[in-house]
Amino acid sequence: LFFKGERVESEGDVSIFGMLVVDSLQQDAFGEKEKLIVSLLSDRIVETIDRFLLSEKINLSSQELNSFYDFTQKLNSTSDIEVILDHVIDTLLRLFEADFVGISLVDKDGGYSYLKRVSEGMKEHLADKEIPHGDTLVGLVSESGNHFHFDDITARSKYRSIFGKEIDFALGIKNIKSVLIYPFHETYQDVEYKDQNVLGCVVIGRRTKTPFNSGEISLAKIICRESAKSMTSSLNFQKVKELAIRDGLTGLYNHRHFQEMLTYTLNHADRFSTEASLLMLDVDDLKKINDTYGHQAGDAVLSSIGSTLTESLRKVDIPARYGGDEFAVILPNTNKSGSIAVAEKIRSRLKRVTLKSDSHEVPVTFSIGIATYPQSASGKELLVEKADRALYESKNHGKNKITHYGDISLEELGS
Repeated sequence: LFFKGERVESEGDVSIFGMLVVDSLQQDAFGEKEKLIVSLLSDRIVETIDRFLLSEKINLSSQELNSFYDFTQKLNSTSDIEVILDHVIDTLLRLFEADFVGISLVDKDGGYSYLKRVSEGMKEHLADKEIPHGDTLVGLVSESGNHFHFDDITARSKYRSIFGKEIDFALGIKNIKSVLIYPFHETYQDVEYKDQNVLGCVVIGRRTKTPFNSGEISLAKIICRESAKSMTSSLNFQKVKELAIRDGLTGLYNHRHFQEMLTYTLNHADRFSTEASLLMLDVDDLKKINDTYGHQAGDAVLSSIGSTLTESLRKVDIPARYGGDEFAVILPNTNKSGSIAVAEKIRSRLKRVTLKSDSHEVPVTFSIGIATYPQSASGKELLVEKADRALYESKNHGKNKITHYGDISLEELGS
């Protein structure tokens, strides 16, 4: 069984520097499992040699080499991007004797970056704070994909702000002079291309005018490259994980994830003595729609509900397909009046959902039931039961209505 040792150079070139050979006296001894094991072993050998060659190239001291090896081992041991970023901060502080290290990540859809990590502890109001790309050094590096370093940033007439004046002031980094900013380039199959997407960048700062020498810049490049590999793998892992908790038709969370998040939300409400509300939403007469216009038309309605719910809610809210034509929305830190307001907003936007049939449009209506924790119910199962009962009342009173469990009369509850 033969495997080549291939080392990826810049821009995707590959050099072969060795071969791993595994032999057996038995005939047909190697199946797919053995091939996979040897392949993974070969990749790990290549990785180890590659990192040794890199460390030789930048002439690290024994202490720095230990820090670098420790860093790469930690990267290999996790798929959590939050943990990866913590390792990057800790390693750069040690290897560069920096006074400040910060990391920003790029929002590909919004055309801006957001502050993700700082070495001196993230202040709550700065977490995920948007960083404009227009007049900041972080924006300049994120847009161009090129690194930036300057011995005394205070002497510059343009692009003096690192993250933006407000964030720089809040972080207390106005006294930073020497700055090195390096991008994290997204990798594809462990190959980094210069024109590949920029995931974000790292800022390394010193309060003195100590310049960053060529060795330090090379080290920053290697650390950012290794970090970007792990970040890319982590993001891909998260995409796969996300697919596993999503409903294929609507794009909303599936029933299993809904149950997990409802448990988490109610535990959080208990811990911080807050409220949480649960909305149950149902398509009125979906069976009639399926029977009259076909299941494809019914699926189109369900898909439209998914996109409408996503557009109508806050980032912290959790919309899910509960089952069939029933949907659920978890509203953390939301009381009765707040939940009714959200339900009204959803129902108003759902009026745009129609069924197109030949030359005319068929209106589709929805009923919503709400229950609030802990007023309506003392536990998870009971909360779902009460929201479902409120939904039943909406259906029972003519459909296309919103009912909160707290507004149901004792007489109606007894019926």
